[in-house]
Amino acid sequence: MAATIIPEWQALRGAVFFTILLGIALTDARQYIIPDEFSLGGLGLGLLFSISLDFPPCFSRCSVRSVGFALLWAVGAAGTRIFKEDAMGGGDIKMMAMVGAFLGWEGVLLTTFLGALLGTLIFVPLSVIGKKRLVPFGVFLALGAAVTFLFGQPIIRWYGEYLMIP
Repeated sequence: MAATIIPEWQALRGAVFFTILLGIALTDARQYIIPDEFSLGGLGLGLLFSISLDFPPCFSRCSVRSVGFALLWAVGAAGTRIFKEDAMGGGDIKMMAMVGAFLGWEGVLLTTFLGALLGTLIFVPLSVIGKKRLVPFGVFLALGAAVTFLFGQPIIRWYGEYLMIP
C-alpha cells in the first residue's frame, strides 16, 4: 500500500498522526485522561485520509476501527474482572479505534503489543524499586503507534515470514 501513496500525502498523514499521538501522550501523562478531541477527532481524520488515499480499503478501515476498540475493551473488561477495579480507561479504548483508522488491523495489534511491552519495561522496574506510580497506558500506546507507523510493515512482514505466513 505504501508504494501507491504519494510521499507528500504520506508525510502529511504522518504529521497529523504524530501530532495527535503527542497530544495524547502529554495529556495522558499529565492528567490521566485522553480527550475525545484527540481520539474521536483523530478517528475522523484517519478515516478521511484512508478515503482520499485508497477508497476501496476505506470500507475495511471503517471496520478496522472496531478491531482496536474491541481488543482494548476486552482487555479492560478482563482486567476489571481479575483486579476488581477499572483496569483500562475509555480513552485508551477510543484511542485504539483512531489508531485502527490510521494503521489498519495489523497496526492495531502491533501497537497494542508494543504498548504493553514498553509499559512492562517501565512499570516493572518501578514496582521492583518500590515506586508504584500509576503510569497511564495511553503514553505507551502512543509510543507503540508511532513505532508502528514508522516500522510496522517491516516488523509485520518479518513476523509473517517467521511464522511462514505468505
